[in-house]
Amino acid sequence: MLHCMMETIHRYAMVQPGDTVTVALSGGADSTALLLGLLALREQLGISLRAVHVNHHLRGAESDRDAAFCAQLCEKRQVPFFLGTCDVATYAAQRKHTSCEMAAREVRYAKLEALCPPGSKIATAHTASDNTETVLERLTRGTGLAGLCGIPPVRGRIIRPLLYVTRPQILGFLAQQHQSYVTDSTNAQDAFFRNRLRHHVLPVLRQQNPAVDRTVGVMTRILSDEQQYLEQQAQDAFDRCFDPAQNSLSGLQNLHPAMERRVLALFLQRCGVEVSAVRIARVEQLLQTGGKQNIAAGVYLTADQGMLKWEHAQAPSPAVGEMVLQIGENRLMPGRICMARLEKINQVTSNCNVHSKFTNATLDYDKIKGTAVLRGRKQGNSIRLAGRDFTKSVKKLLQEKVPVQQRSKLHYLQDDAGLIWIEGIGISARVQPDAGTQQLLTLTVSDG
Repeated sequence: MLHCMMETIHRYAMVQPGDTVTVALSGGADSTALLLGLLALREQLGISLRAVHVNHHLRGAESDRDAAFCAQLCEKRQVPFFLGTCDVATYAAQRKHTSCEMAAREVRYAKLEALCPPGSKIATAHTASDNTETVLERLTRGTGLAGLCGIPPVRGRIIRPLLYVTRPQILGFLAQQHQSYVTDSTNAQDAFFRNRLRHHVLPVLRQQNPAVDRTVGVMTRILSDEQQYLEQQAQDAFDRCFDPAQNSLSGLQNLHPAMERRVLALFLQRCGVEVSAVRIARVEQLLQTGGKQNIAAGVYLTADQGMLKWEHAQAPSPAVGEMVLQIGENRLMPGRICMARLEKINQVTSNCNVHSKFTNATLDYDKIKGTAVLRGRKQGNSIRLAGRDFTKSVKKLLQEKVPVQQRSKLHYLQDDAGLIWIEGIGISARVQPDAGTQQLLTLTVSDG
């Protein structure tokens, strides 16, 4: 195991002599082996070590047991130890669309960053098995070449020395060291897709090929090299095709379709638009048909004879009692705050159940036409609410659902095509999230 670790560290220049490395220590077999492995290599690498454990308080006494184990392990091995605590369940509940699993990851990395000195490295215990599971998970849910590259060995100051070490190697190393470790009871539960892969799919693959983790590791290294090469080629092609004076692309017809898609992705990024396979397909269709299309909120693309141009729509000056919606805090009504939160769909939960979690204040952000304006009530408005096949006047909806004394305080959201949200009543059918949704806009109102 130590040889494999050292080879990975050197190959990706993970550390330099004099570096401080903080180990993300959960107490499980992988992170325990990571700590002991780096301790064994510490003098050879010329590094100093620290350890951080984050207690998520999700498993009651078991979480406290893990924290105590990590503290005792570090005391025994004379490694400086730091404990971070957080209430993941509350954090996830506050964000409503964030699963506990995703919330724990977000909080864990935030705590690691906060507890690590500037300029130091953070070592996480991702292994060859984790890499295989990640590739299979992405493959199952849909991915491209970038997703098949697996877990990156280095991301910013995060390093993964165990990325090409297998589980049997880790357990063998711990046995040689006579070192115990703790086990997370949730790892045995099949409620999580990742666990089902681990318990039911991977055993079949390993029966067919016992070295499947190494095989996948070789594949991800090769694909990562090819991805980097293609990214550079795409950037060169983009530079040739892009005219910054006109904000336009031309000459796309001379590119291979695979390269064209990469150039279009760079173009969308240049426009400030979130890239997705669905959006790129829409742009490809626009190039074939010509015309103008609202590709994202406030961003329009025009295609004419193979040339693609983009422009940002100018935000209209809001009338009195109106304001352009800002992501974050909006204060339109006296004593009330309308919070707007934007989340990517892959930060929410698995695609198989996310749509059952939508509320009457969650919109598909990319379906907003032009500029979203927050305002009070106007006379004569109507809306076709999500889930209904008819349009109804705002007046009738208020009479049915809202007490008289509250009606003057409600928030309304409109875009260039009309009304899309009424506080406490619902969203327009045309901005309802669906299977193709990439970004969610969630609106909440509170006193303040």
